[in-house]
Amino acid sequence: MALYLKTSKRLGIALWGLGSHARKNILPAIAKSDVFDLIGVFTRNSDNAQQVSDEYGGRNWSSQEAMLVDQDVGVVYIATPTGLHFEHCQAVIESNKHIICEKALTDDGNKSLQLIEQAREKGLVLCEAFMFLYHPHFRKVLEIIQNASFGKIYNISCYFGLPELENPGFRQSKELGGGAFLDVGSYTFSAVVSLFEILPDSLTIEIDDQHSTVDMSGVAHLNFGSMQHAYLNWGYQRAYRAELMVWGENQSLYADRIFSKKDCFEAEIVLRNVYGQVEKITVDPANSFIEMFNLVQSAIQNKDDKELLYQQAQQQAKMMCLAEEATKSSDYGK
Repeated sequence: MALYLKTSKRLGIALWGLGSHARKNILPAIAKSDVFDLIGVFTRNSDNAQQVSDEYGGRNWSSQEAMLVDQDVGVVYIATPTGLHFEHCQAVIESNKHIICEKALTDDGNKSLQLIEQAREKGLVLCEAFMFLYHPHFRKVLEIIQNASFGKIYNISCYFGLPELENPGFRQSKELGGGAFLDVGSYTFSAVVSLFEILPDSLTIEIDDQHSTVDMSGVAHLNFGSMQHAYLNWGYQRAYRAELMVWGENQSLYADRIFSKKDCFEAEIVLRNVYGQVEKITVDPANSFIEMFNLVQSAIQNKDDKELLYQQAQQQAKMMCLAEEATKSSDYGK
């Protein structure tokens, strides 16, 4: 991944949606950011909006229209339920503002591709908020496996599972884009897209949606040809797991808590040589959201960084299209 260029100019950002994730992770990161100023928030829950305004300052818009016409807002962070993302992203694009949108970008890969093209036509930044991609932990993994000494990659295994959540919110609503595939499975696909940098030749997937209103877990096998494979496993109501393993010709690596970690967490990569001898590599703590904000701010002025974000979102959307198609047809990839 190319290093981005930071500038000194701060931009006004609006937060659309105030669920638990937004209040726990996004708002504190905006407050710590050197590149964004929080202009205000919009949510249908007026009590939540007022509490945030009291704590963080900023405006409390009464409607999305009022937020989108505000000239002080240059970027909108969309943190609404996934099933609403397509409609909300279109509204932001029509207002000529840049977008950071919570993953998954939409609940349909083809809709995501449509949004990316609409943003590209207007020259607007569109960032799908897979924030782990920008943390030094994942960037170090990329650096290691892209080095010639690692050799050919034969296998990637990735796991992301969450225990039962106290307040699952829209995750339990099919109409709002809930379910494990879009919520946690998408992370595993994003990691593989970034590590292999190509789409698979074939993909098989199994989704467990028999015992709930939404899908609860899934497994996938991706075949990239030349004996290169990826195995993904994700789900709800299981012990927390966020692990990545890469098995190469000359080395292999293991990374724990690859998708989410606290600011103070000192990440580690376990690297083994061709004989299995271990080297442990530590990575300095960082805030994934702040790292992502830095890239977005740079992309607004730098066409290469803007194109990087388009390509990341586009590859992810294409991967999700393949996964969606594979759930409909057992003949895919045969």
